[in-house]
Amino acid sequence: MANPTSELSLGRLLRMQAMVTQAAQVEAGRDSAAALVHAYSALRTEMLDVLDRDSLAELRGEFDRLFPEMEEPPPFNPNFDPVSSHAKLAAAASQAQMGLRRLQGWIQGLIDEMTLSERMKLEAEARVKLENKPKPGFTT
Repeated sequence: MANPTSELSLGRLLRMQAMVTQAAQVEAGRDSAAALVHAYSALRTEMLDVLDRDSLAELRGEFDRLFPEMEEPPPFNPNFDPVSSHAKLAAAASQAQMGLRRLQGWIQGLIDEMTLSERMKLEAEARVKLENKPKPGFTT
């Protein structure tokens, strides 16, 4: 059975990982909540597009379980319960940032799986070549 990650584009995953890494570096706080949630949602949608093949259904299911959609947080309201409004925004920012960091790790796992699989294949091919190479010395 073929490895499903072999159908993924390593270049696309590396670009996704770079975007997620940069977005995850934004400090989580009241003022960054909407931006972090938007970044998480946009990168989640982009990753779903990467996984949009029948042969990747298992990975897509895993992704859907691990990375649920996030609701956009309400805007800060200093006039009506500012403490609660601030707390909700801070929580949304932290949740989005954690989601981005988890996404970063998940994408790194895919990249690691792809590169390990390729390295194992190349090492197996090298072993076969070495085993089939004529042995030095006299032959009869």
